[in-house]
Amino acid sequence: MSLELQRILLWLIRKALPWAAMLAALWMIRETASALLGRESMLEVWIAWMGSARVTRLSAILFGLVGVAYGLQQRALRREAEKALGEALKERRQG
Repeated sequence: MSLELQRILLWLIRKALPWAAMLAALWMIRETASALLGRESMLEVWIAWMGSARVTRLSAILFGLVGVAYGLQQRALRREAEKALGEALKERRQG
């Protein structure tokens, strides 16, 4: 196997593996929810899940925490990019 093919395969694994794991986790959650609620269709599961006030509050808290974590990560990435661009601009102006 050539080095370029190995790099492509490693890149695909790095990019596809997290998505595949997320899809598998979502599928397992869906199956678990439908089994626990005794429902067949996802619409029935969604209606039963949203009908419970505790689950709705919990989901709001979880979505909020995920949103805050995402925002903090994006802020850190933006600051890192601004620093790198600032250094590149400084180098370009000097020489």
